[in-house]
Amino acid sequence: MEDLNTVFQKSLQHFLTRRGDQAALARQAEISPSLLNDILKGRRYGSDEVRRTLAAALGYPGRLYEDFLDLGRAVLGPRPERPGELPGDLAPIVMAALGRRHGRALRAFVVEGDNMEPLLARGGLVVVDLAENRAENLKEGAAYVVRENGAGVVKYLRWAEKGRVLSLESENRLYKPVFRQAREVILIGQVIWSCRGH
Repeated sequence: MEDLNTVFQKSLQHFLTRRGDQAALARQAEISPSLLNDILKGRRYGSDEVRRTLAAALGYPGRLYEDFLDLGRAVLGPRPERPGELPGDLAPIVMAALGRRHGRALRAFVVEGDNMEPLLARGGLVVVDLAENRAENLKEGAAYVVRENGAGVVKYLRWAEKGRVLSLESENRLYKPVFRQAREVILIGQVIWSCRGH
């Protein structure tokens, strides 16, 4: 059975190690710095409300809370499959082949659509760095998995208007670029490895 406290702790540790300010997070979430420190160290566990408040302060409110927990699950290792994700028996093989750098949370997804053809075909694989999920740290022209209509979609991201409007682009030229306010784009992570399906 999943230990939600440990999953949350790993998500929080990973997030703050990558790009966080512990004191600023405590202020924003309106909790004491000592409580946040204890949660990070595993000495105390916050209530569900505290966990959700912390996740929201880091940009994962409401239904996105589960995406925040996925960061911890990825750090801890393979977890039960979801539609579109790499089958559980293959995940450890792919992750071992790529290597897991310190503090890096990776997730593998199966490509289902045709918007990245001919580069990626249905049945291909992409591996995503879940920590690279902030528009302000965007690597222009890189491929990202973004959430659209409840599903993950691979898109190239570029600034149409720096800091405000993103262009979501496909490899398949039948798909026109889509322009979205940066605050509306939910980045799951940057694609760091891919394998084309046949």
